Amino acid sequence: TIVGVTGQLSLVGNHLTGPVKLIGNVTAPEPIVVSGNTIAALLACRDNEPEPTNGGVPNTVVGVTQGQCGGL
Repeated sequence: TIVGVTGQLSLVGNHLTGPVKLIGNVTAPEPIVVSGNTIAALLACRDNEPEPTNGGVPNTVVGVTQGQCGGL
């Protein structure tokens, strides 16, 4: 779980076996980048400004995606 980051944030090319939650991060003007990951659990995002992006490189999510991360 990553909460309240106010700088740049990238989550790229990882294999994650637990849930990933991004909540209330303000990284303007650049969005959080969540791309090319394999996530074997929940991927949930809410209240991030701007909304996270995958930069055109989709993630593989075996679990559920929720909120702002629904299309990543």
